[in-house]
Amino acid sequence: MKTFYNPELQNQNLSGIEWNGNCPMCGKSNHFYMNSKNGLWSCKKCGEEGNWFQYQKKVKIGSTIEEEETNKIKNKIKIFGKLPNFLEDEKEEIKLEGLSGEENKKFIYKVLPTIELPNSFIDISKRKTPEAYNYIIKRRYSKGLIEKYDLMYGTSGNYFNRIIIPVYLRGRLKGYLGRWIDIPNYKPEKKYRNSYGTDFSFLLGNYDFINKKKVVVICEGAFSSYRIGFNSVYSFGKKLSNEQIYLLKKKYVKEILLLYDSDAKIEIVKIAEKLLNENFIVRILFFENGDPADLAGDNIRERVLEESKIYESKQTIPIIKFR
Repeated sequence: MKTFYNPELQNQNLSGIEWNGNCPMCGKSNHFYMNSKNGLWSCKKCGEEGNWFQYQKKVKIGSTIEEEETNKIKNKIKIFGKLPNFLEDEKEEIKLEGLSGEENKKFIYKVLPTIELPNSFIDISKRKTPEAYNYIIKRRYSKGLIEKYDLMYGTSGNYFNRIIIPVYLRGRLKGYLGRWIDIPNYKPEKKYRNSYGTDFSFLLGNYDFINKKKVVVICEGAFSSYRIGFNSVYSFGKKLSNEQIYLLKKKYVKEILLLYDSDAKIEIVKIAEKLLNENFIVRILFFENGDPADLAGDNIRERVLEESKIYESKQTIPIIKFR
């Protein structure tokens, strides 16, 4: 099975577990070999050798659309001293007393620009990207998850060896997350790498799938939301911004279940109070340990709804040992 896939290698072919092709350093045909399982490589002509990360540095892989756009944004920040207005392509205005803090002041929601995915992102498949495919299957998700949420795999650059999670708003791509797939004896600086310049406090993961007539379950992260399935969104962390509450109001959502990780008990209460002020019905469920992604079995959504409790202001909610 191929673990390390290199789209930049010229005249490449796979023999057993080794990629063979032209050496990017000396150019000699068919003298370059890379192990598809561990990323170790060498050239039989020029003698260069190393691991995958050294290879990326040597041949400067990763000059992708995403990185080119990143550099453009960075240059404009240097000029203007802050993120310029081109990150915003339209505005919406709505009068929300609780969100604005002032009854007669309009709450302004900024719609983020539509972006494109880099060319280095490829579709996940059992044959071409077994590392990503197997990661999803090992976590007890079905392969249908890949197609439903347009999950992809990063082949090079900053997003190499990451599952790519696109984030949409009304069918338009507004950002993406890269979730690192563990490699033995190597840990990246960050488990998640976000698309540069995207303010995720203006977005809710899986927002387009919301059904306003049913209870909306809010989780911290994508894979927790995937575990719950139907009518579940994620807030990219332990907070819920005014902008995210606005999105829920725009969908006319009435009832919400907060289902955050076990280390977010204080944050859940704060969010619950905030949602009560906006007249939502709020359900709450504390995990003794772990997070929703750890749940196993059938009918998980129904089980968490049954275990959850309606939250009333300032009340004390006991920790529920949910498995």
